[in-house]
Amino acid sequence: MPQSYSSIWLHLIWSTKNREPILVPGLKQEVFQVINTTAKDHEIYLDCINGVEDHIHLLVRLRTDQSVADIVKTIKGNSWEFLKAILKNTLVGKMALQYLVSVLIN
Repeated sequence: MPQSYSSIWLHLIWSTKNREPILVPGLKQEVFQVINTTAKDHEIYLDCINGVEDHIHLLVRLRTDQSVADIVKTIKGNSWEFLKAILKNTLVGKMALQYLVSVLIN
């Protein structure tokens, strides 16, 4: 049976609502760790992650059995649950995660 080659990269960007600068260095590193753990647990190949106080960039390689929607839902859902638990009642009412996805097909 012939093998096919697939190389689809996703550039995911999560931003805070109204670009509020709430991802301070300590919290940002915790969010990065949650996203890394989520990716490993769900067999999502996360090549790199970085960001600043108001947004995060991810570079993800899409496998043939994965969909963009499932990857975004999984990573965004877990990171949002983490932020809600950490921030409790302080900023959650003022916060939301927005995302942008761009795709590079090689």
